[in-house]
Amino acid sequence: MNPIKQIRVLKGFSQSEIADKLNITQASYARLEQGQTKLSLERIEQLSGIFEVSQSYFLSETNEYNKADLESGITNEYIKNLIAVNHDLREKFEYETAKRIEFLETQNQLLIDQLIKRE
Repeated sequence: MNPIKQIRVLKGFSQSEIADKLNITQASYARLEQGQTKLSLERIEQLSGIFEVSQSYFLSETNEYNKADLESGITNEYIKNLIAVNHDLREKFEYETAKRIEFLETQNQLLIDQLIKRE
């Protein structure tokens, strides 16, 4: 896998998100990933900042990444994503639970009213 694509995928970004950060089109970014466009030093600097890895990651002839470079960013990004997802799910669960309780309380009251009318 291309090292640019590898780090993008590992960090959880889409091509469009990185293209926006670089102020280029998604198609132009795709050409960078595919190796159709050569990386300039400016792009290497930008990408290393975005992905939080050393510039040497993009300059390696073997295209091997420095595990230490990736672990800190991946861990932080992964944790941030988990927290966001957890927060969203929790809010949704709390909302749905509150709506369900409200519905059940209404149904319970209707049943009580019907029982009182029968007596």
